[in-house]
Amino acid sequence: SLLNYSNIISTENVTNVSIRVKAAGAYEDITTTNTSADTYQLLFQINGSINVSLTDLNGSTANWDRINFTPLINDSPTNIFIQNNWSTVVIKSIVFNSSIAEFITNNNSYYGEVEFNFNNTGGNEFWWIVDTADVSSRTNISVCTAAFTSTTTTPCFNYTKNGRTIVYVPHFSVVVAVNDTVAPTINITYPNSNQTVGMFIPNITVSPDAVSCKYTFNFSTSNQTMAKTGNVCVGQTEALKNNNAVVGYNITFSVEDGAGNVRMTVFNFNVSDTTVPNNAGGLAISSSPSTTTATVTVSGVNESVNVTVFYGTAAGTLTSGTGMETDFNSSQSVSISSLSASTLHYYNVTICDYNGNCVKNGTYNFTTSAAASTSSSTSSSSSGGGGGGTVETTAPTVTSSTSRVWDAIASGATTTLTVGKDTIAVDSVAFTAAADLKSAGLTVGVLDKNPASEAPADAAYQYLEIKSSNIGTAAVKDIQIAFKVPISWVDGQSAKKEDITLYRYTDGAWTALPTTYASSDGTYYYYTATTPGFSYFAIGTKKGEATPAPEETPSTPEQPTAEKPGAASTASTGTQEESAKKSSVGIWIIVAAVALIIVVALAILRQKRQNV
Repeated sequence: SLLNYSNIISTENVTNVSIRVKAAGAYEDITTTNTSADTYQLLFQINGSINVSLTDLNGSTANWDRINFTPLINDSPTNIFIQNNWSTVVIKSIVFNSSIAEFITNNNSYYGEVEFNFNNTGGNEFWWIVDTADVSSRTNISVCTAAFTSTTTTPCFNYTKNGRTIVYVPHFSVVVAVNDTVAPTINITYPNSNQTVGMFIPNITVSPDAVSCKYTFNFSTSNQTMAKTGNVCVGQTEALKNNNAVVGYNITFSVEDGAGNVRMTVFNFNVSDTTVPNNAGGLAISSSPSTTTATVTVSGVNESVNVTVFYGTAAGTLTSGTGMETDFNSSQSVSISSLSASTLHYYNVTICDYNGNCVKNGTYNFTTSAAASTSSSTSSSSSGGGGGGTVETTAPTVTSSTSRVWDAIASGATTTLTVGKDTIAVDSVAFTAAADLKSAGLTVGVLDKNPASEAPADAAYQYLEIKSSNIGTAAVKDIQIAFKVPISWVDGQSAKKEDITLYRYTDGAWTALPTTYASSDGTYYYYTATTPGFSYFAIGTKKGEATPAPEETPSTPEQPTAEKPGAASTASTGTQEESAKKSSVGIWIIVAAVALIIVVALAILRQKRQNV
């Protein structure tokens, strides 16, 4: 069957077939003495322009009775699929039909060679498609760095004489030469030409060869990177006001492939959003009350909205307070504080979209829990000593908070949660996504007390909790927290503005974070700090550096205290001995003084007698 194989081949492209045997490291024509134990090369010469061969073929692993495969040159269905799938131009393709697997499996029993009559200049590339059933996955072949054998697993090519190129592949399926100078394709899903929702997420479908997608509005904003999953690129939530069709908006999508080919598409559209959110239903409203606070959650909204909650203790007059979240998102959490414990509260919810279309939902209610009880214990002794006490404390309560959930954040994009509440010292939290994020959320809340037993600083201005949802520990980086502290508070601590530090609670201890003074407006000092993650935080003065010097206080007369008899006796004896010593010293001083006076008097008297 070896000798008859050339007669079996039936393709108009193949002009010659040779079966050669390996001898002394080179291939030569077979003879009748060759057996399947030899090593062979099957060479197909095609129209004098392409040579295709199965090289180093282990004759003992081949099924010579199934030698009925055929190489197809420029197979039309394959070429069309490659060009549509990869936005490229096919120069030459070699496809082996599935019958080759019946002759020999892909088990290191041979390797393939394709000799093209051109090289890869001018944008030409050589690709290897591993599986003929899936041409959506391909390997861009590079220059060989070592000799190719039947055990080599990565394809490569070498230049040869007369501008020809030999491509080596681990096994045959599809080898194709292309000219990749065609840019990727773009099909726009959102926005629509007449966008009836003012907040939307740009969405496009691209060809598989695309590696990056970006967009910009009205030729003026900076490029926004899109998250790419498969053939779909998704941007961030955008908010546009209503306009008329004459003025309109435009969005420019820019898509690039691995060869640097860029496709730019400009799409004109207008926004006419006059429909209230969730006009078709599906809105979900829930509450989570505690003792003096509650969180009202709004979800299932069909577009990004802000939320206002009116609440009170009477269903007909909800005027006791108002809670708001104005950062526009498809899910919102509104925090309500200063509530009465063990009390039934009523509330309603108004949601408004970016273009001011609002709808008020029905009246709901919740009951706050009972206030936590405290207990104390004292101890005394028969000797009249003072007693000490312990107080049971509850966990810290969030007194004010703000939250946001992002529908999608692309890897590498920097995102900021702007707080905008006077009750919260944090102005913003910014972070860079280290991975594509979906439904990622952040909440910044103020705590009513220290969440830990250890004090973080000499004086703390505010305790905070920053927590995330759908954000893994390694999914964010470069976290920046911007905050402010009243100048009056800093002065009240006898501290300097450089003494203010942000602390993070982790692993059971407070840790000072790198904190930088930024500016002042005469009322506040503004700072930025970097943190490796989210947790409890405290804003305070540096330990041991901002403590004012202690003031002198007048001494206070000792108050008499009851003493044990033994102790009183000992004290009395000591006092008497000390008094006796003092008296003895005083007597000797008096004696010395009298003796001195006498000596002086006698000297004066003697002088007078001599003068007489």
